[in-house]
Amino acid sequence: MTHPRKRKKTKFLYWVIVLGALLLIALLVPAAISLWPRVTAENYAQIDVGMSLADVERILGKPRSDNAEYGVIGETGAYVINNSLSEQEKPEMGYRKYRRLQWMSHEITIVVVFDSNGRVATRYRGEGQ
Repeated sequence: MTHPRKRKKTKFLYWVIVLGALLLIALLVPAAISLWPRVTAENYAQIDVGMSLADVERILGKPRSDNAEYGVIGETGAYVINNSLSEQEKPEMGYRKYRRLQWMSHEITIVVVFDSNGRVATRYRGEGQ
């Protein structure tokens, strides 16, 4: 027959190991998820006009760059900026304030342009870096 004190010690050790394993899993899972590539062609395909910045960041993570600038979005969705115009001339020429964010991976570069309401106005992709 096992001594009661030894049984308590064994049970305590068991729970220490179980809790330690759960803690290790809780720490490793978020780290593993953060290493999972998010800037991919598959994720680019999920970005739609009208999405919020929060929606896009849930898919792609935080952007590498974030620029506020005047631009024009054409009928085809092409985004154009013009640095030769002054800040006063741009609104007169039909340019509006946009926020251009960029994500990069070895596979793809993704650019998403947000309107003044914080919604995707257009998006495009290029070669990875």
